[in-house]
This record gives sequence, C-alpha cells and structure tokens, in this order.
Amino acid sequence: PYVGAGVGSMWYKFRQSGDFIDTTTTNVFTDTFSSSGWAPMADVFTGADFSISPSMALTVEARYAWAKGALSNDFAGFNRIDLSGVSLTGGLTFRY
Repeated sequence: PYVGAGVGSMWYKFRQSGDFIDTTTTNVFTDTFSSSGWAPMADVFTGADFSISPSMALTVEARYAWAKGALSNDFAGFNRIDLSGVSLTGGLTFRY
C-alpha cells in the first residue's frame, strides 16, 4: 500500500454549445462557448498492489485533486471553473 500528495498543473478544455438568452434583450441565440488552459492543482492519493501470482499483480488507486481554472472572455462574469474531483484507476502489473 502507498499514500502520497502532490502539486502540479492540470490542462482543461471546457466547451458549451446550445441555445442561450441575451440578458439585455431577452433574444435567444445559438452559439458555442469554450475555454481552455492550465490550472494549478494539488492532490492526495492512496493505492495498493495485490499479487495474483508470482508474475502478476492487480493495482488499484484512488486520487482526489483540487483545482480551479480561469475562464475565457466567453464566460465573462462567471467564477473560476471547479476542476476538483475523485478518480479511481486500476491496472495489471506483469513481472518478468
């Protein structure tokens, strides 16, 4: 088993398409808004390797990351986008 923590940066791309309302004229319009960039992040994680045989192991890991990214001018007036969340991964290790 292992535990850890880290800091780094996260790349994100956010795209929203659909019908929107202009708040000044109440006109409905169709558009696509997008924002992308790098955001600072921190994470904590834990995991373990479980031997299945002398030459194979199952790996599992859980990770929680904290990150918030700035949005482009397409989203003027909105707060930063929350990129935080949990990820679970699994895999097989082969030893030779």
